[in-house]
Amino acid sequence: MNNRTLQSLIVHTFLFGATTVALAWSGLAYFYGDGSMWAPIVNAVIWLASLCGAGLCYRELRVIGATPDQSAEEQPVNGLKPSC
Repeated sequence: MNNRTLQSLIVHTFLFGATTVALAWSGLAYFYGDGSMWAPIVNAVIWLASLCGAGLCYRELRVIGATPDQSAEEQPVNGLKPSC
């Protein structure tokens, strides 16, 4: 696992945690608090950002896992990547 992937995993894990906290805050604020109309909107934006982040993270992990659907640029040839 390279440095970029580890950094990406950390960022996406943080986004997932932040999304969970936002969901809890949104639910509590909407049902038990002031009933702010902004809580569900903020929650939806954070969920969309988290889903985009999870998709990017999955794509990076799939490339590292050397799945058969990689492009020619990503496949090593005799252990070496093409230079162009």
